[in-house]
Amino acid sequence: VERHIETVDNRVQPVDGARIGRVRSNTFLGAHGRDDGVIPCDFAKRSFEQLAAAGYPVSWQVYFVEHGLVMEEIRDIEDWLGQVLQA
Repeated sequence: VERHIETVDNRVQPVDGARIGRVRSNTFLGAHGRDDGVIPCDFAKRSFEQLAAAGYPVSWQVYFVEHGLVMEEIRDIEDWLGQVLQA
């Protein structure tokens, strides 16, 4: 079974079914700046909605930042990693 994932530059790349099966056992964290001018927040959110619709376990967080990091995001990543690594 061939699936397609849209990349940032809107090209479509095929991903084989065996690879999807291996990845599906993982969980994904999406952290994005609300005011990001490099990768629009809506684009990133749609990507995570597609992952969730395909059955992937995802967590999504938006921060009041442009294209960068804030301490709240770093703490959330730390908490998320702690939960994932305990599983």
